[in-house]
Amino acid sequence: MRFQSFAQLSIAEIDLIHDIADRALPIYEDDGQDKPFLNAYLDIAACHAFCCPLRLRELRDAGIEEFVSDILGIKRHLQPKKRVLGGGFLPRYSASTEVAA
Repeated sequence: MRFQSFAQLSIAEIDLIHDIADRALPIYEDDGQDKPFLNAYLDIAACHAFCCPLRLRELRDAGIEEFVSDILGIKRHLQPKKRVLGGGFLPRYSASTEVAA
């Protein structure tokens, strides 16, 4: 996956993804990864841009249990080369689960 692929993201989306990755940092640090923030950022951005658009603002502001559930699910099920979420996982804050008002 090339970085240019993320060019479709708006500045507002990039900012929200940054905030989400920052909040998700402890989840990625627990794995002892070399670049936990970068890995969190790229996972969330790839999920949002290519697999499953997310309700980013709602995910950023979610309660801890819902937030951790979605982040762990994305982390475990994202298949970036195929650009899919495997295992039938659908994040709680995916745009496809948005409730119509």
